[in-house]
Amino acid sequence: MSIEDAILNTWQDKTCVVSICCLSYNHESYIVKCLESILSQKTDFGFEILIHDDASSDGTQMIIKKFKAQFPNIIKPILQTENQRSRIKSGMNPKFNYPRAQGKYIAFCEGDDYWSDAYKLQKQVDLLNKHTEIGAVVSDYDKFIENTSEIKPCILSNSFKNLSRGILPSKPLFSVALKQTRTVTAMIKKEHVFSFLRNDFLSGVPGDTQLFGHLFLTSKIYFMNECTAVYRVLNESVSHTKSFEKKQQFMNSFNTYMAHINKNYSLGFKDRRYFKKSLRLFQIRQLAYERKKRSVIIASFLFILNGHLSKLVIPQIKNAFKK
Repeated sequence: MSIEDAILNTWQDKTCVVSICCLSYNHESYIVKCLESILSQKTDFGFEILIHDDASSDGTQMIIKKFKAQFPNIIKPILQTENQRSRIKSGMNPKFNYPRAQGKYIAFCEGDDYWSDAYKLQKQVDLLNKHTEIGAVVSDYDKFIENTSEIKPCILSNSFKNLSRGILPSKPLFSVALKQTRTVTAMIKKEHVFSFLRNDFLSGVPGDTQLFGHLFLTSKIYFMNECTAVYRVLNESVSHTKSFEKKQQFMNSFNTYMAHINKNYSLGFKDRRYFKKSLRLFQIRQLAYERKKRSVIIASFLFILNGHLSKLVIPQIKNAFKK
């Protein structure tokens, strides 16, 4: 009996209940741990792994091919020969994975992350089946900082200190809810994913941020207070980078998203204020990068005068006066 047959034989329900979306790009050092953590899931239902590799230039695709050969009924890859993110900027899952998802529910595990609880999927399916009023379940997670090898445990429970389990608070949305939730812990009803694509998807803006925003604003997200995953912070990625241009691009995309939400939904005072603060910080960062000393001083003074406090302002002033 093959390893895949052993997995299939444990599925009482042979239909695909969960589609797991996995995006990879130059994840040669991480993809084995990612896929092994998914394949080790103990479930009584079927699941599929939808991998989209965005033309990796290292050995990632070769590793995926080997897993595909060993698990042909579970692993379903798309292996690009031309990088798609550079062409369409965002929306890898919406374009390549969501349309082929067969499951009732959608889960996520990026190629550099991994799951640490073998019963993650089973627990989340049981919760979604039981609580029909919720649109998604997220769990707690540990954060692994690659450049220091530091593990920061239980990020969500430390962010929502008064919540042991239950519905996650949606406000403040921008500064707390969206900053701390991660798709690696999530399982979402497919109907909510497609509702998001029809109504709220913005090109060029990180899809996970948008998806969670849609869920917080239109549905309910249940918090399962157990650590089931490890979110890896790489030295260089889309959201974590040393490049000023990439940082500004990422910040601008989040500002674009906040403008969209501010226009179409009723937001509280804290979220409106956070949006204005982010716009002004973006401006100050750009002025500092261009060494416009006088403009930086004026913009920073007005920033503080408007009651905004941020530890990011002083470094920008210093950057403006660098020789």
